[in-house]
Formats: sequence, C-alpha cells, structure tokens
Amino acid sequence: MADTGHLVYNGWATAMLGWQIYLGALFIKLFGFSFTAVRASILLVGMATAALLQRVFVRIGVNEWNSTLATLTLTVSPLFLPLTFSFMTDVPGFFAILVCLYACIRAIQASSDRAAILWLIFAALSNAIGGTARQIAWLGVLLLVPSTAWVMRRRRGVLVVAAALWVISALFILGCMHWFKQQPYSVSEPLFVGIHYRSHTYQALLLFSLPILIAFLAHYPIRQRWARVQAGTIVVAVVSIGAFCFAIWPREFHSASQLLLAPFSDDEVSPKGFELGGFPGIRPDVLSMGVRIVLSLLTFAAFLAFVLSLVNASRLKNLAGADNAGQISNQTLLRVLGPFTAGYLLLQVTRAAVFERYFLPLLFVFLIFLLRFYQARIATRLPVLTIMFVILFGAYGVAALHDVLAADRAGLEAADHLREAGVPRNQIRAGFPYDAWTQIELTGYLLPKRPWHSPPDCVSWWDRYTPAIHGRYQLSYSQSCFPESEFPPVEYTTWLAPHHQKIYILKRSK
Repeated sequence: MADTGHLVYNGWATAMLGWQIYLGALFIKLFGFSFTAVRASILLVGMATAALLQRVFVRIGVNEWNSTLATLTLTVSPLFLPLTFSFMTDVPGFFAILVCLYACIRAIQASSDRAAILWLIFAALSNAIGGTARQIAWLGVLLLVPSTAWVMRRRRGVLVVAAALWVISALFILGCMHWFKQQPYSVSEPLFVGIHYRSHTYQALLLFSLPILIAFLAHYPIRQRWARVQAGTIVVAVVSIGAFCFAIWPREFHSASQLLLAPFSDDEVSPKGFELGGFPGIRPDVLSMGVRIVLSLLTFAAFLAFVLSLVNASRLKNLAGADNAGQISNQTLLRVLGPFTAGYLLLQVTRAAVFERYFLPLLFVFLIFLLRFYQARIATRLPVLTIMFVILFGAYGVAALHDVLAADRAGLEAADHLREAGVPRNQIRAGFPYDAWTQIELTGYLLPKRPWHSPPDCVSWWDRYTPAIHGRYQLSYSQSCFPESEFPPVEYTTWLAPHHQKIYILKRSK
C-alpha cells in the first residue's frame, strides 16, 4: 500500500483491515518500512481509545474519578496493553465501536431534534467506515444505531432517518464484503462455524474486571446478618460439592480444577505471560501456583460479593446524590446496549475459535453496569484498593509486553546468526511472524487457513501454512524434540521471573 497504493491480501483468514491499512502506510511514509513503525500506528489508536473510553463512561453517568479508574482498568490491563503494540485489528475495531456508542449517547442527550439526528448520522457513517478495519465492529451501525433510534422514536424524523441510514449502511457493508471476497488471496471465515463454547475462557472477563470487582468485596456488608448467612451458605455449599467430587472422581476433579485457576486460559494471557505467535517449545510459568490460587480466590470472592449485592439491592441504601447519577437511565442503557451485546456474544460463540482479545467490547459493557450499580448502591467513589489493583495489573501488563518483545528480539538475533553463517532463510523456522514473512516473500501468499487440528509432537501449528520453508533449523523456547545445533542459544533477560531465558537453535531431522 505504501509503495504502490494497492492493497493485496496474503491468503490468510483476516479482518478486512480497511482504514487501518492507510494508517500503517502513513507511518511507513513518515518513518520508513519496518514492522515497528507499522505497529506503532496502533499506539495512537490505543491512546485515542483510552481518551474516548473515559468520556463515554462519564456520559453514561459514571463520575470522573470512577471513569478514570475504569478506563485504566481496561487500557493498562495485560489484555489491552500488548495489543496496542501489534497491528492486529482488535483495538481499532473496539475504537470504532466506542465512537459509534459515544455518538449514540450524544444523540440521546441532545437538546434538539436536529442535533439528535446529526449525532445519529455521525454514529452511522463513522461506524460504517470504522468497521472496514474489523467487520464485527459493524454491529454498531447494524444494532447500536437502530436501538438508539428506537429509544428516541418520539423525536421528529428520527425513525425515518435511522431507517435510511440502516439501509445505506447495509448496502455499503454488502459492497465491502463483496469487494473483499473478490480480492486475490482474501480469505474470510463463515459467519457461523458452529457453537464454540469454552466456559473457562470466559472467566477471564472476571479477572480483567478484578480492579473494579474488588471494590464490592471491600464494601461487602459483612456486619449484616443476612450478608454473613448468604455468603457463608454459598461458601459451605461450594466447598462441600468440591469435597464430594474430589472423593468420588479425583482425576476428573483435578482436571476440572485447572480450569478454575487464573488466568483461566492458555491463549494470549496465560500462566506463561502474554503470547502472540512466539516460538515452539515450552516457556516457563511466570505466575506461580500460589499467585494463581490467590488470584482465583480473589476473583471469585469479589464476583460473589457483587452478585450478592445485586440480589440484595433492595437492602442497600440508594445513593441518590451520586455524581452524574440519572444522566441516562438504566432502562435506556439496556435498550441501547442489550441488542449489541447479544449480537456480539452470538458471533463469538459461533466462531471457529475464541481468544481473550475478542472480549474487549464485552469487558467494556460489563464495566459499565458494574460501575453504575456500584455508584447507585455501594459508594460514590472506588476505593484505594482499586488503585492498587490497577497499578499491579498495569505493571504486570508492561512487564509481560517487555518480555514478549525481548523474546522476539532474541529470536531475530538467532535468525541473523544463521543467516550470517550462510543458512538460507527458507531453511529457518523462527516463529510464526518470521515464517509467515518468509513464505510471503517467496510465494506471495500463505496457504488458506484450515480447520484446527492439534499438530503432531515437534511440529508447529503454522508449519502447514508455510510449505515453502524447509526448516533445517528451528528456534525454540526449550530443548525439546530436536537436538541442539552447532549454534549456541541466544540469551535474553525478562522482567518476570525466571529472568534469564534462552532461545535455542535446534537442528531438525531431515
């Protein structure tokens, strides 16, 4: 795009990329071609997302203090922060949804019919363009805008304008999808692959919400008899059921209990840190079993405190004087966000795979209702404990990002050693990004994505998509499967223990 002005896909199942491509091309024009320059473009989008996110929270009735902490909870989390240093479409897609929602809220709160219609038009047009980066963001114009129009149906001309906007946007989306399918080497996944339900992965939503959820635990009315009885009953019941299952099915209990340990996943955010691509082999855990158990107990205890507070809302004092309370009613918010959330969830559980990064919009919606209820029934301001958890999560996110980049630099250094020794690039397997770039340089495309099957031992999952590489040497996190080559491993330092790690250069069998 930066050199020729033409967009060419590479054969991999991908989002459409749209306006994100032009942003990346701009950074290449400004700073020259490098993957670092392209990835840096998303940092700007991440910063804009953080600023807009805070204003959306305020607009829906959350006070400035709580809005700022909620924004930090999401944007410095180990989930969001590393994504802002990649060229993946999750952050731009989330930004497109936020822009649309902000405009919808402004339309609802507009003082005149004309202003409301103008905001609605901006919401639809901005989302139609914004969704070209990540198609699921089009749920904004397809669901958020019609829901907002229905809320404002008593305003003059709103329904007519909304209907016209929906038809125009739908035609635009169909045109974009038709264009995308006509592009050489463009691959899109079916809309509905099948029900893909991984309950333990969705628990990560609770973990990433912990800085806010912990406030419910801190303010839980333990001095009230009803609060002690209800919490005690649930704890005793859970422990009793767990003990019974352990006694009857010890092996199954051990396997199931692993799914209840934070961070509740082995994908991007796992006990080994953050991972996107990476290398084969076994990485050491950076979260000890003790830390995982403590995080799990805190997450479930905080969520239990929230649920019990919600169930017993009538027993709690109504904080009518809370800052910004009443700007937009719960009923209106539910009508606007309900269809969007249901549609987003439906498209997630019917995908070929579910990853934590897909949870960003769901996490945002969950935080909205957490904060609204907290301000209305618990306290007007989040406690200092929330600040502590935001700092802890942010520090972990920064450290995890550093370690990912450190491993990537070590991998590049190892690959450079092989190239300097005269090893052709197509004889080196150095992780998915490196191998994919090699395949694209040699053939112009990757093999199309296929249904997932667990690869055989010692074979990377991406090997079958890069057949132009006949890897005589393979980089690995550990000494596994293949013997070490004549080249020494490359050492690198991480911020999360163990601090001294290596990228091994293994020699694959012919």
